[in-house]
Amino acid sequence: MGIPTSSKKKTAEPSNEKTPKKWSNPEEICLLMHRLGDYAWTHNLLTEETFFSTDFNQVIGYPTADLNQKKGASIWQESTLPEDKHLMMESYQQYKNGTQDHHCIEYKIKDRKGKVHWVLERGVVVEVDAQGKPLVVAGTHTDITEMKELKIKLEDIEHFRKKEVVDAIIRNMEADRGYVASELHNNVNQILSAARMMLELIPMVNEEMGEYTKKVKFIIYSAVDEVNKICNLINPNSLDHLSLPDLLKDQINRAGKDKNIKIKLDINGFLGGKRFPRESELTMLRVVQDIVYRITNHSHATEASIILTQERDFILLEVSFNDPKFDLNRTLKNLRVVNLVNRCEHYGGSYSMKKEKGVGIHLNASVKIHGNTP
Repeated sequence: MGIPTSSKKKTAEPSNEKTPKKWSNPEEICLLMHRLGDYAWTHNLLTEETFFSTDFNQVIGYPTADLNQKKGASIWQESTLPEDKHLMMESYQQYKNGTQDHHCIEYKIKDRKGKVHWVLERGVVVEVDAQGKPLVVAGTHTDITEMKELKIKLEDIEHFRKKEVVDAIIRNMEADRGYVASELHNNVNQILSAARMMLELIPMVNEEMGEYTKKVKFIIYSAVDEVNKICNLINPNSLDHLSLPDLLKDQINRAGKDKNIKIKLDINGFLGGKRFPRESELTMLRVVQDIVYRITNHSHATEASIILTQERDFILLEVSFNDPKFDLNRTLKNLRVVNLVNRCEHYGGSYSMKKEKGVGIHLNASVKIHGNTP
C-alpha cells in the first residue's frame, strides 16, 4: 500500500516528542489490531516495506504473499482510483517530512476483479528516530462501501424530495400569479370598461364638459391599458401569447417610465422566433422582473444593461447596473431572491449576483432549455 493521506479529514500537528519510540515487533502490533476487526498493515518509511496482517485481503483480492513484499505498497497504490491517488502521496510526504503523526482518510480502490470499494484508512506512527521523525506507521483498512452506497442513496432521495418541494413552490407561486391576473382582468378591467362605456353615453352639454369627459376617458383608457400590461407580466400564461423578448421590452418600458434611469436591453443573441420550454422562459422572465424592480425601486443606479442570449442548451442572462452602494447582502437574503436562486438551479442553471468594486452590481443567471423538466 502507499501511505494514504490525511487530505480531507485533518492533519495532526507535528509531534513534539523527540525521544525515539521503539516497538519490538510492529508486525505483532498489526496482528493485534486486526483482531479488533479491521485489516491491518504496517509501513516502514526507511525500507519502503509494507506488511499486511491477513492471509487474503478481501478489499482488493490479493493474497498476502503478493502484498507482503516491497511491491505491496505499489499494488495498493496502483489499485487506488486516479482521482484519489493524490491523497496517498500527500500523506506519505507529510510522514516523510515529520509533519504528521497520524492520518484518517477515505478513498476509492479497485479490486482485482475491477469492483470499486470505498476504504476508510487510519494510520499512526509506532516508531520514530532520534529526531522524532516517523520510521514505522501502522494502521487499518475498513471496507465502508455499503455505508457509502447507502449514504449516496439517501442523498439521492433527499435531492429528489428537494426538487419536488421546489417544483411545488414554483407551481403554487405561478398559480397565485395567475389568479391575481385573472382577478385584475375579470373584475378591475370590467369595472373600468363599464365606466368608459358610461362616459360614451354622457351628452355633450357644452365645450367645457366635453373637454372634461375627454380627459376622464383618457385616464380610464390608460388605466385599462395598465391593468392589461400588469396582467401580461404576472400571468404565467402570457408566454402562450407573447414572446419572452416582447414581455421583457414591455417590462423595461414600464419600469423606466418616470424614472431617472436608462435601461438598455440587448436580445440580439436570443433566438426570439424559437420557443423554448415554458418553465425556462418563465423562470428567466421572473428573474428579470425581480432585478428590474430592485434597480428602479431600491438602487440609485442611473444606467443598467440587460443582455439575453441563448447558447447551446442554456438561456443566459447578464444584468449590470451602476450602484456601488447597493445592499447586496440584504438582497441575497431576500426570500424572493432565494426562491429565484433555487428555481434557476431547479431547472439546471445557476444564479449569482456580485459586487464589482467601484462599479456596481453584476448578475448572471441561466436555465437549461432541454430536458429541464423535473
